[in-house]
Amino acid sequence: MARFSVLLLAILLCVGIVGCKGYTKESLNTEGETLLKDGNYNGAIVHFKNALEKDP
Repeated sequence: MARFSVLLLAILLCVGIVGCKGYTKESLNTEGETLLKDGNYNGAIVHFKNALEKDP
């Protein structure tokens, strides 16, 4: 349960940070690729999802 809470908090934090800044779809994709290479799959998913919302 604690692990899930930490994961949920991390995702919400990423969404909040991305939502507050005017990132472009390109910068979101680049950051998503970086997170993916670093093994942060959940963070990468958030960035890729936000990039798709900017340009479906």
